[in-house]
Parts: sequence; structure tokens; C-alpha cells
Amino acid sequence: MRLRRWLMIVLVGMLLVGITGFVSPHLRRYELSRRLDSLVLQATAPGGSGAVDIGQIDQFGWDRLYVFTPYTPHTTVDEALGFAWAKVHELDIERRDDINLLVFTQGRSVASYLELPRNRLDFAHISDDHLFTRLSAQFQARTESGSQVLLLTPVGP
Repeated sequence: MRLRRWLMIVLVGMLLVGITGFVSPHLRRYELSRRLDSLVLQATAPGGSGAVDIGQIDQFGWDRLYVFTPYTPHTTVDEALGFAWAKVHELDIERRDDINLLVFTQGRSVASYLELPRNRLDFAHISDDHLFTRLSAQFQARTESGSQVLLLTPVGP
């Protein structure tokens, strides 16, 4: 009887660890999306400066942000990151025009990523290196006439 109870406790523990491992990255991306929305709403509110400082996102550790625009080849993503990232093949950004891919890294690993729908928020004038540090992840939000989509343009060089 004790053995059966012990096995049940071990199995429930393993199940919880498995669920946590699966759910945690999804929750992180959801929170990341909410935080970015909050920064954009503050910047674009009446009287707001339009400045969006993505460096303020601090729910997890990161030191670099890469912004990949539609149709970016997988090899370009891997080269920019400096390592092969298997997830980029699942996301298939090189065949998609509906998202921008934001990849947050800490050292040589991906801390989190966000598929950002372009019908909600788009990026303009992103350079070929795609790289922003916490300090340089500064953007200006604006809309173009006749469009509902907010454009984020990098500030600075």
C-alpha cells in the first residue's frame, strides 16, 4: 500500500513538472505580449511621447533583442543569433508575411520569443543586423495616414 502511494506521488510530481515545462514558455510569451502592448499603449496615449522602450521588458533575463521581418531566411536568423535555433524552422518566418519575429537572447540561448502580428504592430526601417541591446531597443511609434497599424521605427543609429 505504501509503495502504491509512493508511486502515485512520484507520477503526479512528474506530471506536474511536465505540465509546468510545457505551460511556462507559453505563459512567458503571453506576459511578454501584454508588457509590449502596455508599453505601446502608454507611448501612444493622448499626451504620450510615442517612445517605446522595449528595454523596460524585464519579466526574464535578456541582453539582446533581434527583430526579424517577414521572409527572413532561417539561415539569416541562425547567423544573426550566432547559433542554430531549431524553433525558427517551426515558426517558418521565411515563408510568412503576417508576423515579425522578436527573439530575446541571454548569452548564447533564446530566453523568449514573440510572433508579433503585423496587422497589430509592424516595424519599419529595421537594419540587416536585426540586433538591439537593452539600451538601444528604443523605438518611435507612429501610424501612417489611412492605416490602423502602428509602426515602430528604431531611434538612433
